[in-house]
Order: sequence, then structure tokens, then C-alpha cells
Amino acid sequence: MNQSQQKLDRAEELANLGRISQALEILYPLLGDNDADQALVHGHIGRTHLFYDHDFQQAESHARSALALNPENPIRSFCLQVLAYSLWRQGRPAEALEPLREAISLDPEAPSPHSVIAKVYADLRWFTKARHEAEKAIELGPSKPDYHFSLGYVLHDVDPEAAELAYRKALELDPGKVEAKENIAHLALKRGDLRTASSGLIEVLSEAPEDHRPVLILNKKVVSAIREATWLTLPACLLCTAVAFWNVIGGLVLSVLMVTLIAFRLRSRILPLWKGAGNSFLKGFPRREKIATAWACLIAFSWTILTGSLLIALIFLRPGAQVLALASVPPVLMGGVLDLIRALYIRKSLD
Repeated sequence: MNQSQQKLDRAEELANLGRISQALEILYPLLGDNDADQALVHGHIGRTHLFYDHDFQQAESHARSALALNPENPIRSFCLQVLAYSLWRQGRPAEALEPLREAISLDPEAPSPHSVIAKVYADLRWFTKARHEAEKAIELGPSKPDYHFSLGYVLHDVDPEAAELAYRKALELDPGKVEAKENIAHLALKRGDLRTASSGLIEVLSEAPEDHRPVLILNKKVVSAIREATWLTLPACLLCTAVAFWNVIGGLVLSVLMVTLIAFRLRSRILPLWKGAGNSFLKGFPRREKIATAWACLIAFSWTILTGSLLIALIFLRPGAQVLALASVPPVLMGGVLDLIRALYIRKSLD
């Protein structure tokens, strides 16, 4: 084994350990080294960028260089897959088809290109072809969790039950496959099973804290709960105040009953977050969502005003003290305004 091959092997070992910068520090100096197979070096650099630091443009560039330098190199099929996968991850599935088809023609019995092209076909919404290729990959490599995950990916929108079975098979083969857990949580969310979805996303967050997608989804869930609480609180405040003018005790009892019912209605969205990584998520929510936090505080303040004013009317027996309960309405309306401001802020940040 020559020195350049030893360096390539060492770089691959470092990349597998997650030491990406060190791996690239070994690989890049090999470019231009006459003793090193340049196509092979480009292939290794492309692979490292693709699978480890997710720099898909660099992965594409080096895969193309490897293929151009030596069209007959022994890892051509692999370089074609790196190229195709990097194109697909950049949102260019149609361009990924040609290299994948060539990779399959070079080695029809290799399961990996069948698995990748299945995802590409799914993104192009060619679901029949996608399912055929995913099942072919499983046939060729039944013990590989990635191929079962690909089948789940293909079926995610067209057959959710079969997709979940495929994801669970992937987890059976690799219990640490976070992507499968996340997609199972998404399926639960689609069918309205908020408790299962929240628990699943919290588990993903605990195992892959660098993955921001569960945080974004959970943020939306909490904000939607605040929004629903807002538009339930407005009529509740008006109704409780109206009842209080007739009977203070009745208004107070009704206010307690209404806040209990609202909390009961929203419990499935919030309760799963009060444990493990979910607790950390909630602690970080005010920092991530300052407007939504202020909005939630206004709703809580509204209920405080309502119950407090009715208690004052009951304890001090002051005629007309129920009018104070109407002061609970403006904070709710201000919360609605903050909802609108937040939506405009998000839209502006996306433009």
C-alpha cells in the first residue's frame, strides 16, 4: 500500500469518527500529488463533503472532477452516486436521474443506486417507479435499514400505513436511525395524533440536538396552541363578564370552568413537552419566539384580570365591580395583534 492510499484510508477513518476538518486537511493536499490517483482523491473529497459536512455543491464539484479525470476509474459507480445524491439534495432531482441510471447499468445488483433513485422518483412524483426501485433495493440488501427507509420515504404521502411499517423495519435494523423516528412522528402529526407526534419529535431532539427541524415543528405546535387559546379566551371573557353582572359567583365559577376546559383542550399539545429534551425545548422557547411569548403572557394576564376582578366583586361586595372584568378583553385583542405582527415578521424574513 503506497503512502497516498494510506492517507486516503486515514482520512476516511477520521471522517467516520466525525473529525471532518482533519479528514479534509489530509485530502486536499493530495490534489496535484503525482503519486495519488487524482480521480480517487476527488471521489473521497466528494464523499466527505456529501455525507459528513453536507456541502452538496462541493460534493457535486469533486464528483464531476473524478468522473472527468478518469471515466473508467474503478469507483465510477460510487462517484456517479455521489454526484446524483448531491444534485438531489440541492433540489435538482431531474438532473440526478442520468448518473443514477448509469450507476445501475454498471452494477445492476448493487442496491444503493436503486435506493437513491427511488427517492428521486418519489420527489418527481413517479410513485410506481419509485416503489419498484425501493423494493428492488430491499430485495438486494434486505438487512440494510437505509433501503427500508427509502421505501418509507416513497410511500410517505401515498400509503402512510405502509410507510410507517417500512420506517419501523428500518428502526428494527438500526434503532438509532433518527430520520425514521422523525418521519414516523410526521405521520402521526398528519393523522392528528399530537401526543405521539410530540413524543416522537422530542425523542429526535434528544438524540440529534443539531437537527433544527423538530424544533421548528414543535415551535409551530406551541404557537398554534397559543393561537387557539387566544380565540377561545375572547368569547370566554365576554361570557363570564355578562354572567357576572347577573351573578358574581356564577361568573367566577364559569371563568374557572372555562379556563379548565381550555387547558384540557390544549393538554395533548403541551403535556408531552414537559419531560426530557422537551423540557429543554420549552425553556428555550421564549428566546426563540419572543413575540409568541409576549402574546402568551397577554392571554395569561387576561385571565388574571378576569378572575381577579370577579374575586374583588365577590369579596368586597362592591356594586359594579364586575365592570373591571371587561378589562380582560383588550389583552386578548392585543394578543391577536401580536399574532399578526409575528406572521408579517416571518414573511418578511423569508423574502
